[in-house]
Amino acid sequence: MAAVLAVKKEISVHTGFPRNSAWEVRMRSPSPFLHAVVCVSTIMIALFLASSIAWGQTGACTSGPCVATYHNDPMRDGVNSQETTLTQSLFPTAKKANFGLLVPAAGGATGAVDGLIYAQPLYLSGVTMATSTCSGSQNIVLVATMNNSVYAFTWTYTLTSTGYSFSLTQCWMLNLNQPGEYAIPVSALPTNHGVQCGNTVPQVGILSTPVIDTSVTPPVMYVVTADETVNLTYTYRLHAINVNSGTEVTNGSSAPYDLSGAFHTGLTAIQEQQRPGLALYNPGPGLANIYVAFGSYCDISPYSGYLAGLTYNYSTQSFAPVGTNWVFDTESGSTRQNGGIWMGGAAPAVDSAGNVYLAVANGGWNGTTLFGQSVVKIATTSTGLVPVDYYTPNDYEQLNRDSTTITLCSTYSSGSCPSTNMLTIEAPNGDFDLGAGGVTLINTVGVTSPVCGSNSELVAGGKEGVLYGICYSTQTGSTLENIMGGLDGCGYDCKINSNPTDSACTQASPVVPGSIAQCFQGVSAGEDQANGSNEIFFSSGVRGAEAFWAGSAANPQNYLYVAGIFAALEAYQANLTTGSFNLAGNPATFPKTFPYPGTVPALSWNGSTTNTALLCAIDSGGYGMWTPITNSAAAARPSILVVYNPIPVSGENELKELWESSISSTDAGPGAVKFTVPTIAGGLVFVGGGTPGYAPGLPGGTNVNCTAAALVTASMPTICGGQLAVYGELKLP
Repeated sequence: MAAVLAVKKEISVHTGFPRNSAWEVRMRSPSPFLHAVVCVSTIMIALFLASSIAWGQTGACTSGPCVATYHNDPMRDGVNSQETTLTQSLFPTAKKANFGLLVPAAGGATGAVDGLIYAQPLYLSGVTMATSTCSGSQNIVLVATMNNSVYAFTWTYTLTSTGYSFSLTQCWMLNLNQPGEYAIPVSALPTNHGVQCGNTVPQVGILSTPVIDTSVTPPVMYVVTADETVNLTYTYRLHAINVNSGTEVTNGSSAPYDLSGAFHTGLTAIQEQQRPGLALYNPGPGLANIYVAFGSYCDISPYSGYLAGLTYNYSTQSFAPVGTNWVFDTESGSTRQNGGIWMGGAAPAVDSAGNVYLAVANGGWNGTTLFGQSVVKIATTSTGLVPVDYYTPNDYEQLNRDSTTITLCSTYSSGSCPSTNMLTIEAPNGDFDLGAGGVTLINTVGVTSPVCGSNSELVAGGKEGVLYGICYSTQTGSTLENIMGGLDGCGYDCKINSNPTDSACTQASPVVPGSIAQCFQGVSAGEDQANGSNEIFFSSGVRGAEAFWAGSAANPQNYLYVAGIFAALEAYQANLTTGSFNLAGNPATFPKTFPYPGTVPALSWNGSTTNTALLCAIDSGGYGMWTPITNSAAAARPSILVVYNPIPVSGENELKELWESSISSTDAGPGAVKFTVPTIAGGLVFVGGGTPGYAPGLPGGTNVNCTAAALVTASMPTICGGQLAVYGELKLP
């Protein structure tokens, strides 16, 4: 195969799978008899396949890259270090780039799916497929839709000196709605003073990015669906799917697993939004711990923030809570503190010992039962989930408030925050919750005297745009720790009120309780320094995860990449002495900025040669938008894929933009969807979204062409569905 790849650039060769085949289990059908037959067949197939699961890596991902989780890996750094095809040489100039949208050949799959794609596409190499038409070792991409469906695609891709041929094949499709059930329509979501929550329109199905366990053969995908039952009740279910065949493992009430028990009494799936991606850790052979987090819809109470931990046992084919205390509740029983977990769709980070790290959005704080506006470390013990360490900014209370002037620290400051570096920004109509962004675990290389000493460092940031560098330990167990800092400026043994005048963070070296490694205003849209006002130009900060590229021991890079809303993508490099980031930053080439909701960058390189590195980001500012108060919609514009050189241009101190899909209409992507993340693997870039021009809302609304009702009645909607776009090299050089 290596020889074939070298000569023909043929990434894989596959054939199609019939649209209405028996493998399409659990499809909606008007026939109860058909449902019964399909469900029985599903159980038999799943039991057969589960009995043949092998532990230990013998197939998928052993000879090629895999993106099996949100932002590439459990650290959430967004880096694929096994990309050998896509390099900077493809982009001599933006208009002469040998890179663009690959149009699937007629007669095969087009990438169209039955609902909007919010989840990041996942990529596996070397999967031994078990269907009659997709057999043998194949590379596949998996996408999940808001219509509660999962698809597996493969492709044939051949390059010549004059062009390419590309055909896309649907290996299988699995709709996870049970008979008579559907994804939750937007009309069922909570209202605020009679106004419908319109954050996820027209329905809520698979909203979060699934996770795949590649330590077993065949690999198993875990995915959470949002379900409206026949009795008009609402729940979430956690499913296990064999990715080589598209069959779900079913085992009574233990698989799929109803997650209703994770919530406080009276709360259901229409009060709690399952937005963060799923996280996974293997605690031992034949076991997988799955972590599922929840927040709110539009901050409408009652709700809380929950992290649920489930263990899947491959021998018994069943889910079970990780312990008696299988749910971490950010509010310890309260549902009015607003301490949700959403992180702009980012999955909780997981360290090498299985500890889970997450950022809590709003809410109160006391360091024991309330963890609002905090970054929290959760250990999984024999009794369940235990919060063992945390960091809380000292202005946490002010971050919760509306229309409050916030004092921040300048990007160019040194020390904790001297008065000459104080900056102010007026809060928008909302809040500055820290938990709007995710947590990224960073691992610098070549640093001689790291500020965190023998401990590690993570980065988190939210709506105020401050990036926090926090030390943490990979120690696990129920013993409480004091590494992350506790309450800023105070530590763990005191309870003081929020103090907005002592802004930003307390920095120390070495780091001690009450301090962290570093903080700085990392995603401001600019600073008004000309007239001495030190006012920050408006940016709504971070959504999702930052990217971090360490490079290699021979070529240390240690760049942190982040893009604020209405701001440019910036790179901050850690110095090789302490590992602290250069605060000046290296912004992207003017004038490219990212409108709401910002962007989550991803990076690829071959693991050794820095000039093979590419940084990709998606401008999803044109997402289809619904205005609930008038029931009117704005049609989605194409998402824009942007490619950068991730190493700042020498002497210019800025990231050079190499290409973007908006240059030519022939490269237009799918209809934009909020918080989408690009997947780079196997010489291709995958971008999920919606059908171009979709305009979501309720039936009868002005300009509305995409409703939940339309998705119920159409197996493959023409305007209301989703679309997977694939980008790659266009011809041999």
